[in-house]
Amino acid sequence: MVKMVTLQNTRKNELQNFIFTAKRAISLGGGLFEALKNEERRRSFHQEEFSYTNNYFLNRSFEGSEQVTFEDLTIWEMKYSGSMTLESVPSNLLYAFGFNLERKINTFLRSVLTNVPPVHPYRGPEKIERRGHEQIFIYSHRFEKDASIDDFKGQEEITWIPEINKPDTYTIFKLAYAGRSTI
Repeated sequence: MVKMVTLQNTRKNELQNFIFTAKRAISLGGGLFEALKNEERRRSFHQEEFSYTNNYFLNRSFEGSEQVTFEDLTIWEMKYSGSMTLESVPSNLLYAFGFNLERKINTFLRSVLTNVPPVHPYRGPEKIERRGHEQIFIYSHRFEKDASIDDFKGQEEITWIPEINKPDTYTIFKLAYAGRSTI
């Protein structure tokens, strides 16, 4: 009974601030990391009574789930699923960039997630662009549903422009997610 009263007194902005802090810390290499079986990974972060856990699978097509517990009770959760979408990239470009492109996508996505917004700390910012050697990566994000911590749903994608002086663009990564507070 005391646990429920304490939980009910926990304000939503404390939860939102903790999610922001946990995601930012993990994207910068903090928290705990565990390599589990079959490409499964777990990242976690703990602060006082709050714990954040992100379980995910590592490959081109992936899925994962995140949850926040308060004194061992789940109070927030999010599920996500996405994939690299390299099918539209011409074979000559794919051959030229190969695994390096996959590595660049992962590196870019990690850098995007270090910019998680404090107001909606679910994924990355609305838009971010990174220019490199003759190429551009553009991350974009949009909500499909109310963006409140109580119930949210959205999509993100990464667009790649392999040659700055040419108009060709390719969507090379897509992810959908949904989540909610359970308090």
